[in-house]
Amino acid sequence: MNLQELVDSARNKFNNYEKPYLHHDDEMVGYANTAIDIICRDTRLKKDLFVSRSSIGQFSTVADTLDYALNSQIAWIANVVLRTEERLLLDVSPSTAWSVGDTITGASSTYTCEVVEYVSATEYKIKNRTGEFTLGEILSNGTYTADQGAAYPKCLPSLVTDLKKYNYKEFQYWRTEDAAQPYGYCLDCLEGYITITRPDDVYIVELYTINYPEAALSATSMSTQTPDINSRWHDVLVDGIVYQMYLKRGDDTWNPQAADIYLRKFRNGIHDIKKYMIHLETKERIIAPHRAFI
Repeated sequence: MNLQELVDSARNKFNNYEKPYLHHDDEMVGYANTAIDIICRDTRLKKDLFVSRSSIGQFSTVADTLDYALNSQIAWIANVVLRTEERLLLDVSPSTAWSVGDTITGASSTYTCEVVEYVSATEYKIKNRTGEFTLGEILSNGTYTADQGAAYPKCLPSLVTDLKKYNYKEFQYWRTEDAAQPYGYCLDCLEGYITITRPDDVYIVELYTINYPEAALSATSMSTQTPDINSRWHDVLVDGIVYQMYLKRGDDTWNPQAADIYLRKFRNGIHDIKKYMIHLETKERIIAPHRAFI
């Protein structure tokens, strides 16, 4: 269902399907956004596998800097890893190969990295990448350039290590530690920050995250917008809208008993989504029987 169909369905359940509506479109869209956020947060429905949206789940450290702001789209962080070395893949090689120790700079992004090893004309091992290179940009070591195609350059992990999660009591001592390769992290969810042990250099930190949708729905052109949630769960979303409709103050809208009924339906729907997600994850971890062997 698109947003207009979701709103119409919710109004039908509320028994207010004809004008004048008791809830304005802006209110209905606000209820929808709230219900979507609750679904994403509680079911872990939207997972980010590092590379899919690197601006959300990836950042570069700065030497001696412990605190880093988290993207507001992140609802929950499942795991944090550190890239200590990467593979830089090119589709166009420089006219003369770059050397170990060269600093490579992106012409448009201005981000840099250091060459650790020459692998082939179009592949290098690198470290200390300061940010995400722009696709299609020109890379240079200051002398020899490589003008990349639309899908390049690509940076893939070569050496990674998991960072251990600590609680807030332990990270207080990190401020006095000497700088080194990071080994742990702590989350300050209320402030939207992640704190890592004091880094001595530039590293790439990757977050395995559960996210909120990239953009909130709006009351403009509702029929052209579709919630960023699988359509099989749209009925759950409708129940999440309806329970909020019954909480609006007013003689014709305020009904805490009805709100409680639809809230329970909404929570039951969320429970079904969680069971479905657990089922999918279990299938991914278990090798299915094959060739008649069990």
